[in-house]
Amino acid sequence: MKHPLFLLASLSYCLTSYAAEASAARLGKPVKAGQISHALKSGAILTTNFHNLKSPAYCIGVAGGNAKDRAYIKQGVCSNAARDQVWLWEPVSGPGSDYVVLKNAKNRRLCLGVERGSHGRANIMLGVCNGNPDQKWIMNYVPSTGPNGAPAFHIKNPYHLCIGVEGGATTRAQLKQNTCNIHAPDQAWYSYSFEDADNRA
Repeated sequence: MKHPLFLLASLSYCLTSYAAEASAARLGKPVKAGQISHALKSGAILTTNFHNLKSPAYCIGVAGGNAKDRAYIKQGVCSNAARDQVWLWEPVSGPGSDYVVLKNAKNRRLCLGVERGSHGRANIMLGVCNGNPDQKWIMNYVPSTGPNGAPAFHIKNPYHLCIGVEGGATTRAQLKQNTCNIHAPDQAWYSYSFEDADNRA
């Protein structure tokens, strides 16, 4: 017979997992290609998180949760209460543009970008929004899905490089841009919208 403490720990783990799932269920529906197209055409702003397909319990956020200029971007355990893990997709104006800038909900002056605007393998970090190419992103859908059928996509910049996790890690790790690889699940992401976006941002 299993030790009572082991059973208690197992029960606690199950309840915690259930609570996490229930919390996640309070998010809106998965962000789909049609929703992005509509937002781009209408100028609407989406408010979402970004889950990693290789490690779905981890989301894109700011190192230490401190949204300041030049802060590094890492994947960390997803939390609906962590505003540094909430991103505002703001369409880039211009004819036929499919690009967005990704502003951090904790500090809207800061956008997701690349260290020193590099065209090669480099760290992903926050920077003051400036409209430079390294802060423009497009979502390219890949033939994979996350939980509940959430479509997965690459977060790709004009240099044709994609955001992934350093070393393909499945724990807390720095995010980097690298050559896009359809077979690298750490470069695939999926999003859920926040139904209470106005309150969270």
